[in-house]
Amino acid sequence: MSNEENENGFISHLTELRKRLIHSFLFLFLFFIGCYFFAENIYGFLVDPFAKAVKDDGTERRLIFTALQETFLTYLKVSFFYRFFCNLPIYFNANMEIYSTRFIQT
Repeated sequence: MSNEENENGFISHLTELRKRLIHSFLFLFLFFIGCYFFAENIYGFLVDPFAKAVKDDGTERRLIFTALQETFLTYLKVSFFYRFFCNLPIYFNANMEIYSTRFIQT
C-alpha cells in the first residue's frame, strides 16, 4: 500500500467522522428542543414514584421551587439528561467511526 493510498484512506475516515459528529450535534440540539417542550411531562413521570411513596404517610409533602428560576433550570436539566439518553445510539455510531480510524493499516 502506497503512502498516497494510506493518506486518502485517512482523509476519508476524517470526513466520515466530521459528518457523523455534525449529525450527532444536530440531533443533540433537535432532541433538546423536543425534550424541553415535554419537560413538564417528563418531570411528572420522574417524580411520580416519590409522590406515590409519600402520599400515604399522613403528612402533607410536596415538591416546591423556592426561587423563580428553579422551575426553568429544573426543566432544562431534565430535558438535557433525557436528550442525552435518547441520543446514546447516535453517540455510539459516531464513536464507532473514531475507533475504526485507530485500526487503519499502515
